[in-house]
Amino acid sequence: APWLAEIAAGPGGPGVLAVFDYDGTLLDGYSIGAFIADRFRRRAIDASTLRRAVALGVNAALGALDDRELVRRGLADWSGQRVAALAETGERLWRTELAARVRPE
Repeated sequence: APWLAEIAAGPGGPGVLAVFDYDGTLLDGYSIGAFIADRFRRRAIDASTLRRAVALGVNAALGALDDRELVRRGLADWSGQRVAALAETGERLWRTELAARVRPE
């Protein structure tokens, strides 16, 4: 793609910021599904929390929730979690599920 050459020829170094839309852009699909499924498999959430998460996703897909509200409501179920435990989960899910879903392009 011609834009790859433009990126390669651009400036580099610590003064350059790269921002990526991870879910649905770099990654085929949305990572939150892997996190929710993992919590459910480990019995870290109950069926009602799972139903609420699915309903949030459906409402967002239908346009009934904007991204900010989706994130605000979705993160409420994660409050009180230890950062180290969340980081470990993220790294494990990256290795076992998410890395394979990175779009080749």
